[in-house]
Amino acid sequence: MKFNYIKNTARTFGMLLLMAAPMSFTACSSSDEAFFTADENDSPRILNTDIPEWVNGEPAVLKTITRTDNFNFKVIATPIHYTTVDWYLDGEKVFEGTTINQPVEAGTYILKIVATTTKGLSTSRTTKLVVNPAEGDPVLNESITERFVAAGKTATIHGQNLDKVSGIVIGGKEAQNVKVDGDAISFTVPSDLKDSTYRASLVGADGFKYGVGKFNVTSSVLVANGDLRTDNGVVTLKGLNLDKLASVKVGDTQANITEQTATSITLNIGNLAAGEYDVTATTKDGRAASFYVDNKMVTKGRLTVLSEKIIWENADGFGVNWNVFDQVNGQITAAAKVGMKIKVGYVLNDPNGENYHQIRFMGDWDFVFPEYANDYKLNGAVGEKGIAEITLSDKDVDIIKNHGFRMSGYGYAITMISYK
Repeated sequence: MKFNYIKNTARTFGMLLLMAAPMSFTACSSSDEAFFTADENDSPRILNTDIPEWVNGEPAVLKTITRTDNFNFKVIATPIHYTTVDWYLDGEKVFEGTTINQPVEAGTYILKIVATTTKGLSTSRTTKLVVNPAEGDPVLNESITERFVAAGKTATIHGQNLDKVSGIVIGGKEAQNVKVDGDAISFTVPSDLKDSTYRASLVGADGFKYGVGKFNVTSSVLVANGDLRTDNGVVTLKGLNLDKLASVKVGDTQANITEQTATSITLNIGNLAAGEYDVTATTKDGRAASFYVDNKMVTKGRLTVLSEKIIWENADGFGVNWNVFDQVNGQITAAAKVGMKIKVGYVLNDPNGENYHQIRFMGDWDFVFPEYANDYKLNGAVGEKGIAEITLSDKDVDIIKNHGFRMSGYGYAITMISYK
């Protein structure tokens, strides 16, 4: 009896296994049925979960790679047998297929992936691709004022590793009269480029192209140094297409134009009282000019009339990150006296991620001004502007007369120096 019970139990268990097997196979087949059995009449879908969602209304970055690495990514789209996948970078089709694996020039791109069925139904995903330059590649600065250029005119932009460069291409067109001088490259912008934004490449002596971002070609009037200062009633605007300007007003005062070219216009504003004034400009066809102020384009510039003497100014700034600034050594040394006030215009930066900003006033490394032995601390976020002011003591003047005037520190760029 015991043997029969075991035998019957085993037989029953085996039958249950046989019944369960086809049920499990059916469930497995059912889970993939939508992917494998969708036909050409179905709407396409991109099934990837590794494509990021947008952030604050902007496409998020899909991948960040180096110029020497291929852009490699696979898209899963359905219906698989009836769908074509196209890849677009900045609106230009660069590949067709489910898996892309190809080199891309350095730059930041809008990447659009489009899946289209044989019936013409389509869906897409939009994201970003960031391709960084390789170490030692020639690169150009991201200065907005240098990235705006005029067709047919000479442009100059600064960068690094430019000794490798023999040419530049903008919007697929080769620029002429290319000249490299240290950390700057100048060239004539192709004259047949319409107003738009164009991707650019530097060309090496061996013909290799290095992506360097985009240039904005414009025929509009642009004043690049929209945040202006003067201590003598004379103001010089710099920018693009300035020969199209008909008039400039400072506050309610019509400025007198004394010199005018396509890239520069000099004004005499008379004896305006010290203070801050709006600056507006009108073109010969009655349109308002644009001014670059606080990292954006606006229709009003800003002029500060100072009572002190400006001895050095550079809108792009002289970056100080434990290097030494000594370009006003002679003027300060000659003028230094007890009670003299020195003002330093600055914009904060943080190239090494150190999260601090400070100015060191000194004669040289062994003679720091005693009031600032722990350095002059600057507060604020990267990109913020400000004025640092010191009043010279007898000890400061003694250091300057014997060891000169220099500045160092970290985390800022000097834009202006004046004294009173």
